[in-house]
Amino acid sequence: MFEWAYSGANKAVPRNVGPECAYFLSPQRQIIETLLVTTTCVYIILKTYRKLHIPKDNFYVKSDRGGKRLLVILLALLWGMEIGFKFASRTVIYLLNPCHITTLIQILAEAALYWIQHGMMFVIPYYLLRIGGVYNIEPCWDFNWAIFSYCLNLLYHFIILQIIAIPAQVNLNHMLCPAILDPFDGPWYRIAAVIHQAILCPLLCKLFCLLADFFLTKFPPTKVKPYMKDLLHDKKLEDYVN
Repeated sequence: MFEWAYSGANKAVPRNVGPECAYFLSPQRQIIETLLVTTTCVYIILKTYRKLHIPKDNFYVKSDRGGKRLLVILLALLWGMEIGFKFASRTVIYLLNPCHITTLIQILAEAALYWIQHGMMFVIPYYLLRIGGVYNIEPCWDFNWAIFSYCLNLLYHFIILQIIAIPAQVNLNHMLCPAILDPFDGPWYRIAAVIHQAILCPLLCKLFCLLADFFLTKFPPTKVKPYMKDLLHDKKLEDYVN
C-alpha cells in the first residue's frame, strides 16, 4: 500500500534496506533498548524542562529584514525540491530522516541539493543570531537546552523512525543496523551511538555558539554588535524606538 514511499530505496547499498538489516537486532533487544532510552529521555526531559530559561527582561521589537525573508524563501524552495525528488524516485520515506539522508546513487542535482540543504542548517541559525533579540542563545555553561533537545532527538529516533523503519525494512538513519564503516559495529552499536552522540551533540552545539559569538561580537571584520542579545542595528527600529 505504501510502496510508493520506499520501493525506490537503493537495495544495492549494503545495510540500506531489506531483511538482513531489519533482523540485525532481535525484536527483544529492540524493545529493551527502546524502553531503556525512552524512559531515560522522558526522565531527563522532565528534570531539565523546569531549568530551561528564556530571558524576559529584554525589550524586543519585531523587525522584518530582507535577508531573513530571502533565507526563508530559499529554504522553502530547497524543501520543495527535496520532496519532488523523493516522490519521483519513490523514496519518500527518507524525508523522515533527521537530516534527510539519501541513497548513494542519485542524480547530480539531488546530490548538490543534499549539500546545499545541510549547509543551510548552519547558515540560518548564524543569521538569526546575527539579528539577535529573540534569536539568542543560553549562557555557554548552561547545558539544559542542549540536553533537552538531544533527548527529544532520541525520542524521535526510537519512537518515530524505528516504528516506521521496521515494517518498511528501510534503515532510516541507521536505526535497524549499523553502517558498514561504523566503528561500533555489533549488537551494541545503538547504545554506543546514544553515548557518543550525547557527548558530541552538546559540545558541537556549544562550539557553534562560541564561534558565532566570536565572529558577531569580537572579530573586527564581521563584528556587528557588542553583545549577542542585542538587536542588529536597524534604521526602522531606531526610528520606532525614538
